[in-house]
Parts: sequence; C-alpha cells; structure tokens
Amino acid sequence: MIRFGGIAYEPLQGETVLDCLLRNDLAIPHSCKAGVCQSCLLRATEGVVPTTGLKDTLVAQGYFLACACVPNGDVTVKQPERMSARIVALDRLSENVLAPISNRRTSAAPSSTTVS
Repeated sequence: MIRFGGIAYEPLQGETVLDCLLRNDLAIPHSCKAGVCQSCLLRATEGVVPTTGLKDTLVAQGYFLACACVPNGDVTVKQPERMSARIVALDRLSENVLAPISNRRTSAAPSSTTVS
C-alpha cells in the first residue's frame, strides 16, 4: 500500500510508486521515467523503499526516485518541500552556459543551466 496525501493506493504487481500515483490521477512531477532527470523525487516518511541513483545524504533523509522504486511493503510518501525563487538576471558563464541570479539563494554557488 502506498499512502500519499492521507489516501492509500494499491500498486499493481511490479508497479513503481510513480506509475501507481499517476494511474490514480495524481499530479506528480516527472519527465524521463528512467531515474535520470530526478524530477519525480519523493520522500518516504514511513516504511522502507528501495533506492537507486541518489546521493547517500538524500537516501539517509528518506528521499527516493518514484520512477525507479517498486515498494516491498507499505510506505507513506510525500513530495519534498519546494522553494520558489524568481530569476532576476542571467549571468553568461560561457556561450552555452547561463547562471541564474535569483532573489533567493540557498547556497553560495549558483546552479548552472545549459542552453542550446
């Protein structure tokens, strides 16, 4: 059983957490469904989920990739808290790399975005 938002959902045999939640019409961010983009990152608040493709520090906090996780038992999951920011300028680091300058930073080093 997968609990999300206070409601329990029954996964099909071999079904990932992401596919189960999507099948039940929940709007879970996702893109590649292969564990690469990491947009389906969820956090297990109860139960144990198999993890793959994440740093040990994230796994230790209960985070996992919903597209790559087939639960072995009951689990309660939630979406991670997201911080909003507004990009106020872009710093061109090279011809193809821009660094956003926002009005809210979470670290000293800016994250880079590749553009084509």
